[in-house]
Amino acid sequence: MKPWRRGMLIEHRFLLSIKQDKPDWEQLPFDDLSKWPAIQWKLHNIRQMSARSHKAALTRLRDVLGI
Repeated sequence: MKPWRRGMLIEHRFLLSIKQDKPDWEQLPFDDLSKWPAIQWKLHNIRQMSARSHKAALTRLRDVLGI
């Protein structure tokens, strides 16, 4: 597997963990990522979604990422 592709897969896993409302902070090499306002806002919005909307959003993300 090409190195750039492996990096993209790590980013994909992180995005999926955010969308699942189970952030895997260890996927990316940034300090205090859990405190970043944009990420906190995204998690807030995800938590406000209905179960049906959340499931549809996860499906769309998996389709876009090719997972």
